[in-house]
Amino acid sequence: MAERLVARLDADEELRFVGSTPQDRREMLKIAALLPDDVVAELYEDPEYPGSTFMELRLISAGGRARSPLRMTYHDGREEAV
Repeated sequence: MAERLVARLDADEELRFVGSTPQDRREMLKIAALLPDDVVAELYEDPEYPGSTFMELRLISAGGRARSPLRMTYHDGREEAV
């Protein structure tokens, strides 16, 4: 699955998924853990769509990762490494 997503990222540069159940969220986290280091997975909730969780995948340039690959970003903008 991770290989197919990376192949799609090579073509599309960015992917977005949406889930609405706890199982969807668990699967998103599993997928994010399997992706290579040059792919950033961002999971978030949007207050305009209550109950939905979004996952965006993006490629980053080599050496572009300076922060922890897994971090929490809160609604007030602060972040912390997980």
